[in-house]
Amino acid sequence: MFAPAEHAKDAGFLAGLGEGVRWLARHRQLRAMAVLGALFSLTDAAWFAILVLYVERVLHLPAVAYGLLLAVGAVGGLAGGVAAARLRQRMGPTAVLLLSLVAAGAAQLVLAVTRQPAAAGAALAVSSFAFALWNVVSMTLRQTLTPTELQGRVTGAYRTLLMGSAPIGALIGGAVAGHLGLRAPFLLGIPVMAATAVFGGLALRGNGSGAEKKPIEA
Repeated sequence: MFAPAEHAKDAGFLAGLGEGVRWLARHRQLRAMAVLGALFSLTDAAWFAILVLYVERVLHLPAVAYGLLLAVGAVGGLAGGVAAARLRQRMGPTAVLLLSLVAAGAAQLVLAVTRQPAAAGAALAVSSFAFALWNVVSMTLRQTLTPTELQGRVTGAYRTLLMGSAPIGALIGGAVAGHLGLRAPFLLGIPVMAATAVFGGLALRGNGSGAEKKPIEA
Protein backbone atom coordinates (compact mmCIF):
# COMPACT_ATOMS: atom_id res chain seq x y z
CA MET A 1 0.00 0.00 0.00
CA PHE A 2 1.05 3.56 -0.68
CA ALA A 3 1.78 5.86 2.21
CA PRO A 4 -0.48 8.92 2.64
CA ALA A 5 2.40 11.17 1.66
CA GLU A 6 2.78 9.31 -1.64
CA HIS A 7 -0.96 9.61 -2.32
CA ALA A 8 -0.76 13.34 -1.62
CA LYS A 9 2.26 13.67 -3.91
CA ASP A 10 0.51 11.83 -6.75
CA ALA A 11 -2.66 13.86 -6.26
CA GLY A 12 -0.66 17.08 -6.31
CA PHE A 13 1.10 16.07 -9.52
CA LEU A 14 -2.15 15.18 -11.26
CA ALA A 15 -3.81 18.38 -10.06
CA GLY A 16 -0.91 20.45 -11.38
CA LEU A 17 -0.94 18.61 -14.70
CA GLY A 18 -4.69 19.13 -14.97
CA GLU A 19 -4.30 22.84 -14.32
CA GLY A 20 -1.65 23.03 -17.03
CA VAL A 21 -3.92 21.18 -19.48
CA ARG A 22 -6.85 23.50 -18.76
CA TRP A 23 -4.75 26.64 -19.20
CA LEU A 24 -3.19 25.30 -22.40
CA ALA A 25 -6.62 24.39 -23.78
CA ARG A 26 -7.91 27.94 -23.19
CA HIS A 27 -5.01 29.67 -24.97
CA ARG A 28 -5.74 29.77 -28.69
CA GLN A 29 -2.19 29.99 -29.98
CA LEU A 30 -0.59 27.52 -27.60
CA ARG A 31 -3.49 25.11 -27.99
CA ALA A 32 -2.98 25.16 -31.74
CA MET A 33 0.77 24.78 -31.35
CA ALA A 34 0.30 21.76 -29.09
CA VAL A 35 -1.99 20.07 -31.62
CA LEU A 36 0.37 20.84 -34.49
CA GLY A 37 3.35 19.60 -32.52
CA ALA A 38 1.55 16.36 -31.65
CA LEU A 39 0.73 15.73 -35.32
CA PHE A 40 4.32 16.55 -36.30
CA SER A 41 5.63 14.13 -33.68
CA LEU A 42 3.16 11.42 -34.71
CA THR A 43 3.99 11.51 -38.42
CA ASP A 44 7.72 11.73 -37.74
CA ALA A 45 7.60 8.69 -35.45
CA ALA A 46 5.49 6.75 -37.98
CA TRP A 47 8.22 6.65 -40.60
CA PHE A 48 11.17 6.68 -38.22
CA ALA A 49 9.90 3.43 -36.71
CA ILE A 50 10.51 1.58 -39.99
CA LEU A 51 13.59 3.53 -41.13
CA VAL A 52 16.01 0.67 -40.50
CA LEU A 53 13.97 -1.59 -42.80
CA TYR A 54 13.66 1.22 -45.34
CA VAL A 55 17.44 1.56 -45.47
CA GLU A 56 17.90 -2.17 -45.98
CA ARG A 57 15.03 -3.03 -48.33
CA VAL A 58 14.32 0.19 -50.24
CA LEU A 59 17.77 1.79 -50.43
CA HIS A 60 19.47 -1.65 -50.48
CA LEU A 61 22.27 -0.52 -48.21
CA PRO A 62 24.26 -2.55 -45.65
CA ALA A 63 23.48 -2.29 -41.96
CA VAL A 64 26.34 0.15 -41.31
CA ALA A 65 24.67 2.67 -43.61
CA TYR A 66 21.79 3.05 -41.15
CA GLY A 67 24.13 4.51 -38.56
CA LEU A 68 25.75 6.77 -41.13
CA LEU A 69 22.37 8.11 -42.25
CA LEU A 70 21.39 8.75 -38.64
CA ALA A 71 24.63 10.70 -38.22
CA VAL A 72 23.79 12.80 -41.28
CA GLY A 73 20.38 13.46 -39.79
CA ALA A 74 21.96 14.47 -36.49
CA VAL A 75 24.09 17.06 -38.29
CA GLY A 76 20.89 18.54 -39.71
CA GLY A 77 19.39 18.65 -36.23
CA LEU A 78 22.41 20.48 -34.85
CA ALA A 79 22.25 22.97 -37.71
CA GLY A 80 18.56 23.58 -37.01
CA GLY A 81 19.23 24.23 -33.35
CA VAL A 82 21.99 26.71 -34.19
CA ALA A 83 19.94 28.51 -36.87
CA ALA A 84 16.66 28.68 -34.92
CA ALA A 85 17.31 31.90 -33.00
CA ARG A 86 18.54 33.79 -36.06
CA LEU A 87 15.66 32.61 -38.26
CA ARG A 88 13.14 33.45 -35.54
CA GLN A 89 14.52 36.96 -35.25
CA ARG A 90 14.54 37.48 -39.01
CA MET A 91 11.26 35.79 -39.98
CA GLY A 92 9.18 35.75 -36.81
CA PRO A 93 8.12 32.64 -34.86
CA THR A 94 5.02 31.83 -36.93
CA ALA A 95 6.94 31.82 -40.21
CA VAL A 96 9.66 29.62 -38.75
CA LEU A 97 7.15 27.13 -37.36
CA LEU A 98 5.39 26.92 -40.72
CA LEU A 99 8.74 26.59 -42.50
CA SER A 100 9.60 23.63 -40.29
CA LEU A 101 6.31 21.90 -41.14
CA VAL A 102 6.71 22.46 -44.88
CA ALA A 103 10.36 21.34 -44.82
CA ALA A 104 9.48 18.18 -42.89
CA GLY A 105 6.72 17.36 -45.38
CA ALA A 106 9.08 17.92 -48.31
CA ALA A 107 11.68 15.65 -46.71
CA GLN A 108 9.07 12.91 -46.31
CA LEU A 109 8.15 13.23 -49.97
CA VAL A 110 11.78 12.76 -51.02
CA LEU A 111 12.14 9.73 -48.75
CA ALA A 112 8.94 8.28 -50.20
CA VAL A 113 10.04 8.43 -53.83
CA THR A 114 13.83 8.13 -53.89
CA ARG A 115 16.05 5.10 -54.10
CA GLN A 116 19.24 7.17 -53.97
CA PRO A 117 21.18 7.08 -50.69
CA ALA A 118 22.47 10.64 -51.16
CA ALA A 119 18.96 12.01 -51.62
CA ALA A 120 17.72 10.03 -48.62
CA GLY A 121 20.58 11.35 -46.49
CA ALA A 122 19.83 14.93 -47.53
CA ALA A 123 16.15 14.41 -46.75
CA LEU A 124 16.98 13.05 -43.29
CA ALA A 125 19.17 16.08 -42.63
CA VAL A 126 16.36 18.42 -43.69
CA SER A 127 13.85 16.53 -41.57
CA SER A 128 16.06 16.76 -38.48
CA PHE A 129 16.73 20.43 -39.24
CA ALA A 130 12.98 21.07 -39.38
CA PHE A 131 12.29 19.17 -36.17
CA ALA A 132 15.00 21.10 -34.33
CA LEU A 133 13.58 24.39 -35.60
CA TRP A 134 10.14 23.43 -34.34
CA ASN A 135 11.41 22.35 -30.94
CA VAL A 136 13.50 25.45 -30.27
CA VAL A 137 11.04 28.05 -31.54
CA SER A 138 7.94 26.42 -30.05
CA MET A 139 9.65 26.10 -26.67
CA THR A 140 10.68 29.77 -26.71
CA LEU A 141 7.21 30.88 -27.74
CA ARG A 142 5.54 28.70 -25.12
CA GLN A 143 7.75 30.07 -22.37
CA THR A 144 7.14 33.64 -23.52
CA LEU A 145 3.36 33.32 -23.59
CA THR A 146 2.95 31.29 -20.39
CA PRO A 147 2.76 33.04 -16.99
CA THR A 148 5.79 32.38 -14.81
CA GLU A 149 3.80 30.60 -12.11
CA LEU A 150 2.37 28.12 -14.66
CA GLN A 151 5.56 27.35 -16.60
CA GLY A 152 6.14 23.89 -15.15
CA ARG A 153 2.51 22.80 -15.35
CA VAL A 154 1.96 23.99 -18.90
CA THR A 155 5.27 22.54 -20.05
CA GLY A 156 4.34 19.21 -18.46
CA ALA A 157 0.97 19.17 -20.22
CA TYR A 158 2.50 20.18 -23.55
CA ARG A 159 5.28 17.61 -23.41
CA THR A 160 2.91 14.86 -22.30
CA LEU A 161 0.82 15.45 -25.41
CA LEU A 162 3.81 15.49 -27.76
CA MET A 163 5.67 12.59 -26.19
CA GLY A 164 2.47 10.56 -25.98
CA SER A 165 1.85 10.96 -29.70
CA ALA A 166 5.22 9.50 -30.69
CA PRO A 167 4.59 5.87 -29.64
CA ILE A 168 1.14 6.04 -31.22
CA GLY A 169 2.76 7.20 -34.45
CA ALA A 170 5.30 4.39 -34.27
CA LEU A 171 2.52 1.81 -33.87
CA ILE A 172 0.60 3.30 -36.78
CA GLY A 173 3.71 3.41 -38.95
CA GLY A 174 4.54 -0.22 -38.26
CA ALA A 175 0.99 -1.37 -38.98
CA VAL A 176 0.75 0.67 -42.19
CA ALA A 177 4.12 -0.58 -43.42
CA GLY A 178 3.13 -4.15 -42.68
CA HIS A 179 -0.02 -3.91 -44.78
CA LEU A 180 0.88 -1.39 -47.50
CA GLY A 181 4.67 -1.49 -47.80
CA LEU A 182 7.63 0.43 -46.44
CA ARG A 183 6.95 3.57 -48.46
CA ALA A 184 3.40 3.91 -47.13
CA PRO A 185 4.21 5.63 -43.81
CA PHE A 186 6.04 8.36 -45.73
CA LEU A 187 3.31 8.78 -48.35
CA LEU A 188 0.45 8.82 -45.86
CA GLY A 189 2.27 11.33 -43.69
CA ILE A 190 2.63 13.87 -46.51
CA PRO A 191 -1.07 14.96 -46.65
CA VAL A 192 -1.09 15.07 -42.85
CA MET A 193 1.89 17.43 -42.86
CA ALA A 194 0.33 19.52 -45.64
CA ALA A 195 -2.92 19.87 -43.70
CA THR A 196 -0.93 20.66 -40.56
CA ALA A 197 0.91 23.47 -42.34
CA VAL A 198 -2.34 24.94 -43.68
CA PHE A 199 -4.02 24.73 -40.28
CA GLY A 200 -0.93 26.22 -38.67
CA GLY A 201 -1.00 29.18 -41.00
CA LEU A 202 -4.55 29.93 -39.91
CA ALA A 203 -4.31 29.06 -36.21
CA LEU A 204 -0.97 30.65 -35.36
CA ARG A 205 -1.74 34.07 -36.80
CA GLY A 206 -0.68 36.79 -34.41
CA ASN A 207 2.49 35.05 -33.24
CA GLY A 208 4.62 37.91 -34.48
CA SER A 209 6.87 40.05 -32.36
CA GLY A 210 3.98 41.90 -30.82
CA ALA A 211 2.07 38.75 -29.92
CA GLU A 212 4.99 37.48 -27.87
CA LYS A 213 4.46 40.25 -25.32
CA LYS A 214 0.69 40.14 -25.32
CA PRO A 215 -0.85 36.65 -25.42
CA ILE A 216 -4.09 36.21 -27.32
CA GLU A 217 -6.54 34.17 -25.33
CA ALA A 218 -9.41 32.12 -26.71
